[in-house]
Amino acid sequence: MLWQRMHYFKLQLSSANSNAWLERLPFDVLDRLLASLSSFACLRAAVLSCKDLYEVYSQRWRTILYSVMENEVGLAFQEALAMSRVTLDLEEYCKEDQVRDIVADKEGPYWTRGVITSEVAYILSQAAYIATSLENLFSFRYKDRSKRLSVLTCSESLAFRRALYRNWIISVLCGASYDEGEDSDYNYDDDDNEPDEEELLKKSGARFVRILSDLDDKSLCAVYQVLLFLDEVTVRTSPRQSFDPRTKDITLKNIPLQTREYTPLEIFYDFQEQDVDHLHDEKHFPASEVVTAGLDDLLIQRNITQMFEGNFGSQVILERVSEDYVTHCHRCHEATAWLYNDTCWSSLEEHIPVRLLVNFLPGLLDQNQSIRFLLQHYARVQVGLHFYHKLMEDIFALQSNSALDWRKDEWVCGECVLGFIKRELYGWLVRRQSQGKLSLSTSNFIILICNKDGFARRKNCWYGYKCRTQTREMVGITPHAQIFNHLCEPDPTKTDNI
Repeated sequence: MLWQRMHYFKLQLSSANSNAWLERLPFDVLDRLLASLSSFACLRAAVLSCKDLYEVYSQRWRTILYSVMENEVGLAFQEALAMSRVTLDLEEYCKEDQVRDIVADKEGPYWTRGVITSEVAYILSQAAYIATSLENLFSFRYKDRSKRLSVLTCSESLAFRRALYRNWIISVLCGASYDEGEDSDYNYDDDDNEPDEEELLKKSGARFVRILSDLDDKSLCAVYQVLLFLDEVTVRTSPRQSFDPRTKDITLKNIPLQTREYTPLEIFYDFQEQDVDHLHDEKHFPASEVVTAGLDDLLIQRNITQMFEGNFGSQVILERVSEDYVTHCHRCHEATAWLYNDTCWSSLEEHIPVRLLVNFLPGLLDQNQSIRFLLQHYARVQVGLHFYHKLMEDIFALQSNSALDWRKDEWVCGECVLGFIKRELYGWLVRRQSQGKLSLSTSNFIILICNKDGFARRKNCWYGYKCRTQTREMVGITPHAQIFNHLCEPDPTKTDNI
C-alpha cells in the first residue's frame, strides 16, 4: 500500500499544480518520496523544481542521496561505491600515494557506508549506466541473442557487476603513484645483489592487487571472465582495427590481457562510438606495468586460467543459457560469442569498420578518393537505418550466387561475413549506381550517379577499376576520378595493355 501511494505521489509531481499539492504533504512523506526516486538525475530535477522538496533535501540530504544511489546502482553497490571514491580521490584530489593501500582495507573509508557527496554520486550514476550497458552486451553475446536487454538472473547480474567493478578499481589504480624502490629489500650498493626487475615488479604489484587476493576461486575466476570480455570489447573498437594489405584482411589490434589502463567507461564509450575521433588517447600511467605484473602473478599463483577453463568450463558468471543459444559459426564452426545473422547485421561495425570497406574493392578503387567519399557518405546517411543491415538485406534481395548459398537466419562469425562482403561489395555498388541510388556532393564538384531521375550519367573510363589516373589529384584541375565512372570493368576493345 505504501508503494502504491508513492507511485501516486510521483504521478502528481507531473501535474500542473504539483507545487501547490506538495505543500500539503507532511515532511516525512516528502522525504520518503525523494528517497524512492530511481536516479541521481531524477533527484536533481525534483529538488530544483520545487521549493518544498529542496527544503526537505537540504535537511536530510545524506540519507536521501544514499537511498537514491542505492536505487540507481542496484546490485554490487558496495563495490561501485568503493570504485567511485577511489576514482574521485585519484582524479580530483590527487591522492596517488594513498589510495593503493586504503582501498585494500575492506573496513576502510572506501568500503564503509559513510557519506556520499554529490561528486561521488555523479561518478556512481555514470558507473551504473556503464555497468547496465555492458551487462546488456554481455547478456546478448553470451546468454540470449534474441534480446538486446539483459536477461541475467539476480545472482548472475550480481556476479557480473561485482567482477566488473573490481576490474574497474584495478584499472583506476594504474593511475596511483609508484616508486620503483619503495618495496625493494635489496642492497643496491652491492653489485652481487642487483635486484631482479621481474621480481620487484611482482612484489610491488602484489600491493596493488590486494583487493583481489582475498577473493575465493570462483569470484576471482569471475573477475578473469569479465577481464576477457572487456578485452574482446576493446579489440572490436573500430579505430583499433586495421587493414593488412598482404593478407587482404582486417586485423584486430591485440590488447594485452592484463593491461588495465582503460576503464570500463572508456572501453564502452569507444566501442559505442566506433569512431576514430572519439577514441580515448593511448596512455601510460606510472603504475600500469606494476599493476599488470601483480595481476598476472596473482592469476598464475592461484592457477585461475586452468581453473576457469577446466573446472568451470570457461563460464563462471552464467548459471545457464537459452536453449537456442548458438556457440559455433555455422560456416567455419569456430567457437565464438561474436556471431551475426539478420537480427543483428547492424552490429557488424564492431568487426568490419565501414572506413575499411573500400580496401576490398577491385583494382585501384581503394585509392579513388571519390569512391572513398561516396561509400563513407552513404554509410553516414544510412546511420539511422543501420548501414550494414541495409547492405546485407540488399545483397540477399538480389539473390546473387553467394547469397543463394547462405541463409539469413544462420549464425556466422565476423570473418565469414567479411568474406561474404568481400565477394559482394563491388557488385552491390555497381547495382546501386545503376538504380540511381548513389550520389555525393563535395565542396567543389557534384558526383552524380543517378540515371533514373534524368541526370546525365558519367561516361565509363576505358580502364575501369584498374585505371591509374583515378588515384591522382592535381591542383586547379578537376580530378579524373570525378569526371569518369570507374565502377566498371576495363574495356578490352579500347585498351590493349592496362
